[in-house]
Amino acid sequence: MNNEKRKKDIIVSVVIPAYNSEKYICDAINSVLDQTYKNFEIIVVNDGSTDNTENIVKQYRNKIIYKYQENKGPASAKKLGTSLARGRYISYLDSDDIFLPEKLKLQVDYLDNHSQVGLVYCNYYCVDETEKLIELVSPSKNLLLIQENCVPTSGVMFRRECIDEVGTFDVTLGSNYDWDMWLRIPEKYPIYCIPKPLFKYRIHGKNISLNRPNRLDYARMVKILLLEKAYNRREKPTFLKFKIIRAKIERIIGKIWPLYNVRLSGFWWRFNKIIDVIERWIFQIQETR
Repeated sequence: MNNEKRKKDIIVSVVIPAYNSEKYICDAINSVLDQTYKNFEIIVVNDGSTDNTENIVKQYRNKIIYKYQENKGPASAKKLGTSLARGRYISYLDSDDIFLPEKLKLQVDYLDNHSQVGLVYCNYYCVDETEKLIELVSPSKNLLLIQENCVPTSGVMFRRECIDEVGTFDVTLGSNYDWDMWLRIPEKYPIYCIPKPLFKYRIHGKNISLNRPNRLDYARMVKILLLEKAYNRREKPTFLKFKIIRAKIERIIGKIWPLYNVRLSGFWWRFNKIIDVIERWIFQIQETR
């Protein structure tokens, strides 16, 4: 099959960024190869790994597209992989996560049958290092903005034209770069959550998103920035103004109360639940107007 025909035939491009991923990268790649849906390509971007990731990945050289770059972070690796993608739909898989067998099929079927929808995501399992179940997470479309960054990149599939419309990942953001994109896409396209767990999100001591406490403060700062940008793009809706104020309060508390960087107290946890209800109520009122 010549390259031009193969380019036309590819439906899904799965981008896997990898940094020092020798422990889990085989599980990730194999979970794509084991999909019930087979019309895909796998693009692995080695983000300057210093362990044995490169040698492990090269064992799959006939089944993947491999690209190496100096270490620039996950946003840059995903952006590079996206630029190499040839599929109609783009999907991501973090190198420590695992697709369940029907992940690609169900998301492709939905996008094929709902031409107006730009992005789909899904429920997922949180698991530990040994894949032991921790919890089932069920994000909600209506709470995409309210529930923090509740859509991991491993759960997403979107149309290529979304990138042309809203742009790709902002590599200047050290955290929440994915949430920034998930905020922009729904401003142009409907989105949908498939109410079924379709991947495993692995939690372990080396998760970049779990490093503390300085990274937490930076993430809170970026969160405020992204919400303010969305607030201005979306004609300044009340629910987002409420969310910005809340985010600023949370950052202040995180600075003056060190325990908040480790664990929320029972009081603060209950307070946040009340605020969640209020935000949901404001959001739903505005959505029905």
